Amino acid sequence: MSVETVDLRNSGDTAGPKDRVVGYGSWLFFDPPESATDEQPKPNAAAVVWGKTVTKKAEPLAAIPDHPASVTPAVDGEDDFGAGTRALLDEHGLTLILLAAASIDHGLEHRAALPVDIGEHAPNLQENGACFVTLKRNGQLRGCIGSPQAHRALVLDVADNAFKAAFKDPRFPALTPGERDGLDLSIAVLSPQTPMNFADEADFMNQLRAGRDGLIIADGPRRALFLPAVWDQLPTPVAFVQHLKQKAGMAADHWSPAFQAWRFVTEAVSIDTFSGP
Repeated sequence: MSVETVDLRNSGDTAGPKDRVVGYGSWLFFDPPESATDEQPKPNAAAVVWGKTVTKKAEPLAAIPDHPASVTPAVDGEDDFGAGTRALLDEHGLTLILLAAASIDHGLEHRAALPVDIGEHAPNLQENGACFVTLKRNGQLRGCIGSPQAHRALVLDVADNAFKAAFKDPRFPALTPGERDGLDLSIAVLSPQTPMNFADEADFMNQLRAGRDGLIIADGPRRALFLPAVWDQLPTPVAFVQHLKQKAGMAADHWSPAFQAWRFVTEAVSIDTFSGP
């Protein structure tokens, strides 16, 4: 471990003589590089966010168990997305969580999302990415807003969706300062959508992978999305699809030749990922 001195001061810097003083110091502590090829050591930084101490973990993060493991085959590209996005969250998950929290704090004071300078972030965070930000308080949903498709830099998407989840979700009043501490925050990064091809409703239902699929359905102007985490509350395909149809403004038993569906998967990270022992 190495130590970097940030600043040294004493009581004589502000008032009184300097012959007898009380000294103060600030230091940063760094873990050693993981290998001899590392260009620079990575800080094992700690911060207090909403009453929780969060720290970057030295070991790779475990995926959030949003859903049980699926034994059904992966759709083309899902494995690559999962591995790449998991690696991104291992490296930059804490950065994204702190960014989302900072955007919400900024919103409490300024009623706007935190301005983000893309150039200050790692190159892979500057790439387009789609995310949903979910807020919970005492185990209950407090806001959830996101982007179904990637259309801007991931850091911009995180900052904007965090602000909207806190203040613009039409199902909830705007977050108040008194609700901030203890708020649970998670970020789900979405894979590209894959169109589903099916002959009829039975074929469609049989193709669904309970616990794994995020799902978008549409029929004409009616459209709705469920994240994979919704399987926790609606564990059967029938219940999952019926509630999604109702969310879209369709009848629970609706079906028509124009019915369309797309699926996706997610990789997620939570503030609790970094606040454990």
